[in-house]
Amino acid sequence: MFGACIILYLSAYLYPAGSPAIEKSTGVQQTKNDQKDERTFTVLRLLEQHVDEVKFEDSPLDEVLKWFRDQGLKNMIIRWAPIELSGNINRNMPINLQLSDITLGDLLDYVLAEASQSVQTRDESITYIVESGVITFSTRADMKDDMFIRLYNISSIVHPVPGRDSPGSIQSCSSHASVNNVEIPQIAGNSPREKKIQQLYETLLSIESDTWEIYGGKGWIQRQGDRFMIYQCVEVHEIIGGTVRRGGSETWGE
Repeated sequence: MFGACIILYLSAYLYPAGSPAIEKSTGVQQTKNDQKDERTFTVLRLLEQHVDEVKFEDSPLDEVLKWFRDQGLKNMIIRWAPIELSGNINRNMPINLQLSDITLGDLLDYVLAEASQSVQTRDESITYIVESGVITFSTRADMKDDMFIRLYNISSIVHPVPGRDSPGSIQSCSSHASVNNVEIPQIAGNSPREKKIQQLYETLLSIESDTWEIYGGKGWIQRQGDRFMIYQCVEVHEIIGGTVRRGGSETWGE
């Protein structure tokens, strides 16, 4: 077993009751998203809970993942067969982490990155998807064709918090809000802060552009306040992770 000193509290950024409706970027998305399972959103919100402090000392990977189940991620599937296939990751490998003031989602990213340190290729690394309220763990290769939703908090980019690192300036490839002669929807207002949100949105749509719905693919982005809800494959989520989020397994190889 392992020792974990933990105090959880709900982030002030969680969706409040009566929060504004999600802004859709296309009419097609409206139809798709109306069918999304609220159980998935519940899990994604749980991943935004904050941990005051946590310490894992030589804790078996399997026990660490069970710890996340105890924090509310009740429906969990771990595909050990593909994970252990390469011989570089196994359920008993020790995890050593001591972190504070971190979300469950970011903590999970650090755990998976720690577990994946010895793999020979990126495809052998562990990742996860959330679908129908179930969080499933497997290798990147096993999940490379799966499409799934993740939430990204963009507040530190569009409105940096004093005393915390900012990911830096937003680089956009589109100054005319169009790529490949496709008009990009306007999802933000005209204030300087809102313009940053729009610019970030356009930048993300330029990542593997043919995978996005507006260009004929399946991926989509929704905005709710200072969050982007993004439906994409593992590879694109990894690139987005390096653009939007700090640390964790999603920044691998960048």
